[in-house]
Amino acid sequence: ISCVKCKEPSHIPFRCEEVEKGFGIMHVMQKSETTLRRIIEEVMAKAVIRVCNSCKAELVKVDGCNKVTCKCGITMCYACRKTISKNYSHFCE
Repeated sequence: ISCVKCKEPSHIPFRCEEVEKGFGIMHVMQKSETTLRRIIEEVMAKAVIRVCNSCKAELVKVDGCNKVTCKCGITMCYACRKTISKNYSHFCE
């Protein structure tokens, strides 16, 4: 990916003028790679986090079935995020 303005490799979030004034393209590329890696890690972490429908606590399923119980006592389906009864009837629907 390259900058539309200067045609150099992308230097987001820096402006072309900032790169020309000494940031150096290697520094910019390393910074961009680090930023991209951080964004990907954040997105992947958010993909496994569920929020309790009652108390809004964050829940992460480590293993087992999709029935998760929050510390507040609410039971919910990890897959569809609905509050469910304590039995397993939801998973037969």
